[in-house]
Amino acid sequence: MVGPFQLKWVTVLLVVGILIGRKLLHFVYKKETGNISEAGIVYSLVLIGAIIGSRLIYITLIDSDILFHKPGQIFFPFEFNHGLKFVGENQFSMLGALIGVVITLLIYAWGKSKSLLQLLDKGFFLLIVILFFLRVGNLFQSEYIGKPTDSNTGILFVNKIEEGLRKLPCCAMRNPGGENPLDTVKIRSGKEMLHTGIGYKPLIIYSFFKDGATEQLVNEFLIGDVKTFLFDHSDLVYEPGTEPLHYTIFVEGAANNYMTRIQTIGVARHPLQLYEAAAFLILFCVTFWYWQKKYRIMEPGGIAGILMVAIGTIHFCIEFLNVLTRPLMKGIPLTIDQYICIPIILFGIAILVLSPKVKKVK
Repeated sequence: MVGPFQLKWVTVLLVVGILIGRKLLHFVYKKETGNISEAGIVYSLVLIGAIIGSRLIYITLIDSDILFHKPGQIFFPFEFNHGLKFVGENQFSMLGALIGVVITLLIYAWGKSKSLLQLLDKGFFLLIVILFFLRVGNLFQSEYIGKPTDSNTGILFVNKIEEGLRKLPCCAMRNPGGENPLDTVKIRSGKEMLHTGIGYKPLIIYSFFKDGATEQLVNEFLIGDVKTFLFDHSDLVYEPGTEPLHYTIFVEGAANNYMTRIQTIGVARHPLQLYEAAAFLILFCVTFWYWQKKYRIMEPGGIAGILMVAIGTIHFCIEFLNVLTRPLMKGIPLTIDQYICIPIILFGIAILVLSPKVKKVK
């Protein structure tokens, strides 16, 4: 925790991706032109466009409630309910970043009389690297999860449950906002299936309480706080509100150290972050190999066109597995992200069609 910011895997990996992407951009410029003077400008434009575009598309198309009810969070994503707290770490759109990059490079190309297609080729090499690390970070943070599945690719995102339980206040029924009494939380696979359903897997949650905990506090915390927490996280755990929490309390030693064993059901889901990260890595490797073979003779815009079509198509298909997938229009089972993908794909196709003609004109 750094002030109002909490250091997360997605943040760390984004920084790693940005730094690696910068090295890649310098390599591409040096190999193509022998001059890296413009690499720093393109690097800055891509980052600025990605940040602004991803934020604005999220606010205007995905969560317009911020625009109308919390306008101050558009460019200052903080809350002051319990001190200063950063709330914008998940309020960005991957597709918005792509659109923002295109617009910033378009403005720069127009103002400096540069080739937009050549700039896009460089910018999208940087962007695909950043997107790969972004999705790996989303995986570690259990963000952007898919629908329940019984397939072998399904994942139980238990790290979010462990982290949440360790931060859960105690005890809402008697002392709202009290200190969390847990010392350690461990989640393991269970054997007894309490309920059946798509993706359901038995889980055992072992909770070790801090010294000084009493049996009354343990019971209150489990019945009131833990039960509510698990019920509220139905995207990760199936814990029905119509039945009591299934738990056992153990006491160890003369100091009365309490440990509990909770039986519940985890929900295995499609790891959409992993799907996209793998797809982006393969996509980068293929396009980078192609560029190394053909960069002397390839048409400007070829790399950008391929990446735009591929990124848009990949995300469009994966959205059908998104746990938050809801039709934007009645009778048409497409999400907002899928509607955004369509013009991106079409724009990429247009670049691929027009790029040979641009080269002939030059």
